[in-house]
Amino acid sequence: MNRKFYCYDIAARIDFLINNSGMTKKEVAEKIGISRSALYGATVPSLRIVVGVGRLFGADMNWLINGKGTPYGKK
Repeated sequence: MNRKFYCYDIAARIDFLINNSGMTKKEVAEKIGISRSALYGATVPSLRIVVGVGRLFGADMNWLINGKGTPYGKK
């Protein structure tokens, strides 16, 4: 995958993963054990949200946190 992903912050990268998953934010919040409002209002997401979303979607944590690489690592 040679496409570049231009997400400028962690919240935008989380939105990218959610939008590409076909799941709603409500479903994601339920799956990672947080309230909807915690996910909706997270301009600077907590570590729990970052790790939960990363694990749920199998995302590359370096990409999720730093924006380097690709969302799902090398495949």
